[in-house]
Amino acid sequence: MSALVSVSDLLTGDNNTTVQRIAIDGRINLADGHARQDLHAFELDLVERASEIFHEVWPKDYSSVENAFLDRFYELGGQRRPDHVLLSYSVSSLVQSIAIHLRRNHRRVCYAEPCFDNFVDLVANVGVETTRIGYPDLPALLGTVPDFDVLWVVAPGNPDGQELDEDLLGALAEHCERHDVLLVVDCCFRLFSPRMTSWCQYSVLDESGVSYVVLEDTGKVFPFLDLKVGMLAASADVLGALHELNRDLLLNVSPWVLELLGRGCTGAAEMGLEDYLWRGVRRNREGFLGLTDGLLHDLAPESTVPLLWLELTPEVPFDAVELRKHLTKSDVHVLDGRYFYAERDRGARRLRVAISRSTPSVLAAAERVVAAIGELRG
Repeated sequence: MSALVSVSDLLTGDNNTTVQRIAIDGRINLADGHARQDLHAFELDLVERASEIFHEVWPKDYSSVENAFLDRFYELGGQRRPDHVLLSYSVSSLVQSIAIHLRRNHRRVCYAEPCFDNFVDLVANVGVETTRIGYPDLPALLGTVPDFDVLWVVAPGNPDGQELDEDLLGALAEHCERHDVLLVVDCCFRLFSPRMTSWCQYSVLDESGVSYVVLEDTGKVFPFLDLKVGMLAASADVLGALHELNRDLLLNVSPWVLELLGRGCTGAAEMGLEDYLWRGVRRNREGFLGLTDGLLHDLAPESTVPLLWLELTPEVPFDAVELRKHLTKSDVHVLDGRYFYAERDRGARRLRVAISRSTPSVLAAAERVVAAIGELRG
């Protein structure tokens, strides 16, 4: 009988997702941006009542459960519900459908960086050509004739929480519409932003007439052990092709999952996003930065997403890659910044730390970072 092989032994290559997969079993895992914070009382109640909810959902029409969930989710984020939404258990699966569609139509993608490398890898894996622009340089696109067919922006940004305001999104949408460019906006972290939940991105996009795709994700928000749903909304001109591709991957998501998540949206709305999400993110951010002050510089002080984007101060004589690898020896896991840039060296002294975790875990990780820097300094 052959010996069992761990998943980490099978992983090849070196990217953010590889590090995250190894970190899943870690003692302190601050590598992935999934929701792993402590549950609120209403969430604990949902978990306790999960089997009861299953039996409540069993006789219902699937479409009625899906529609109720979508109404709750988009209302929670301050958005008008899109007319057509595709669902999946993973946003990455939806991105894969987009990538295949782009490849079939020979379209070239320009994306704003820094950016998590997962979507870049997915589109490149099917042969889609990519180019990039710095996030702060997006307004400069308005005075140019695009040499690309798709503009892909993550807002709020991952890793740094950069945002599109209403005026900039409107201007980019009008520019893309004028030049026949597809606009893809990843809004998976929207619910963490007081600003982006205060105005409707879908209204701006629809009013511009642009061809667009918007991605959403419950997995960044609700700490249900990755019981989650990804969503894709699109303008009518691209929805049909994406629907066919997604249909071939997945018939439907579980109505039980949709009901649990829909009730999660209701509970979060009743608490208010300040109490449900925002205060905990600020507490963890301030706690981690307070303990590491003088060693790590906060590159995104205005960010409201549950991610810290940090750079080693000049006094630290080694890079973030060495620090990350040293941290794994004590089973503490974060990401170094290389794979958020096409030019890897740009992120070599940077760290991304996910803080949708319990506060004690975040503080323990910060203390370990301080100790690790001391150990490496000798």
